[in-house]
Parts: sequence; C-alpha cells; structure tokens
Amino acid sequence: MAEDLDYMAVASMTDGMVGAELANIVEIAAINMMRDGRTELTTDDLLQAAQIEERGMLDRKDRSSETWRQVAINEAAMAVVAVNFPDMKNIEFLTINPRAGRELGYVRVKMDHIKFKEGMLSRQSILDHITVQLAPRAADELWYGEDQLSTIWAETSDNARSAARSLVLGGLSDKHHGLNNFWVADRINDIDTEALRILNMCYERAKEILGRNRTLMDEVVGKLVQKKSLTKQEFFTLVELYGSIKPMPPSILELRKIKRLELEETVMKLDMTTARNSS
Repeated sequence: MAEDLDYMAVASMTDGMVGAELANIVEIAAINMMRDGRTELTTDDLLQAAQIEERGMLDRKDRSSETWRQVAINEAAMAVVAVNFPDMKNIEFLTINPRAGRELGYVRVKMDHIKFKEGMLSRQSILDHITVQLAPRAADELWYGEDQLSTIWAETSDNARSAARSLVLGGLSDKHHGLNNFWVADRINDIDTEALRILNMCYERAKEILGRNRTLMDEVVGKLVQKKSLTKQEFFTLVELYGSIKPMPPSILELRKIKRLELEETVMKLDMTTARNSS
C-alpha cells in the first residue's frame, strides 16, 4: 500500500460492501498495479477497482471529442445542481468513463440510506431530487439550444416524471396538499396536470442554477473531458474556486439551537432585571 493512500476515500466508496466484494476490489486493483509495472497500490487503484465492482468493466470503445463533451455536460450538470441541496450535496466522484452495457457516465452521490430507501424524504427533498434529475435536460438546452436537443437525458427525465407523480399522489403538491384520495373521476386528470406544473417549476430552477454557475460548469466539463473522472476533492476544489452556491438554509436542529439560545438569553436578562429591582 502506498504511504499516502486515502483510506477514508476508499471507505466512503465501499460503504455497505461485504468482505467478498472488498476482496475483489483489492484483487482488481493489484492486477492493474502489476500491469502498470508498479509495486504499490494507490488510492486511484482502489477507487477505480471499486467502480468496476459496483458498475461493471469499462467500455474501451473509442468516442469522438464531441461525444465526450456531451456526456461531460450531462454529468457535470447533475453534480453542479446537486451540490446546492442538503440531501444531495455529498458527491463522491464524477466520471464519463462508460461501462460495458450500461450508462455512458454517472455521478456518485452518497445519500442518507434511510431517507431515500425507506420513504422518509421531505417534500423539499423530493423537489430537489426532481430538479437534479432534470439538470441534464436543462444543460442540453442551455449549451446546445432547443433545436439541438438530444436524448442523452431521457432516463433521468423519466425518473423526474415518476417522482413528480409520486409527490402528487402522496398529497404533497401545492394544489392538493395533505390529500391523497385521487381515485375520483374529477381528480384523475389533475394528477398529470399537477405533476407537469411541478416538473416545469423544477426545470426552471435547474436552469437558474446552471445559468448562475456557467463558469463552474465549463471548468468541470473541461476537466472531465481531459481526465474522464473527478474525485470528490477535485470537484469541490472547482466548486470553491468557480461556484456560485447559495448558503444552505438552516436545518431544523440548527433552528432549534438558535431558538434555545435566544430563550436562554431572554431568561437571563429577566433574571438580571429581577435581581436589580430586588436590590
């Protein structure tokens, strides 16, 4: 193992994997190391091996420079929009290295397992998720124009449509907040109408974020085309240098802490006033 190996980065990438999967990762990394004629495993060796274990082998087919750029815009858009939202900002890495028989590239986001897998997302988190899924479509329009749109974003747009309908059916939309009895004749047609309204709202939100971060997008796209992958540290370095990220709103716990401190300060002032009056 190299002396500067980042075990925390590898641990984050392999979170939840069993022993057999970890053994495969080390074996793949060691094979790649020996092919390169090296004697030490590096962080990149293990991270790339973990990607192979998780997503499959790399597709080695050659691609045009324009294809690389189009895929980079697609993945960069999701990452740049996601970093604006509390539940989706923990981005592990971006890659445009295609996987055999699978996606052309992807962004790995470490999300709260309980929230996303057990159905405990808030209304705002779902809207944020829809916005991120629509980011590739928004980027395609902003960078290529409406007349040159492609289908590269079709899968993520389908995810956004499904999430929007689920939000409406769950009674979380503005029009039917708190209601979930949609299986009535005069309401069935409202489902798609309300879902479309939500999609349009989130789409404009994605366009606004991308428009505000054009410089960051250009930098991320350029690095992806050049290197094909960006680590968490590399991506967030670019965010700090070129991003226009609005401050995160305070969480419920932070708001409670602020309120508690205000209450303690008020009580202290009352006690001091009472003590002075008594003396």
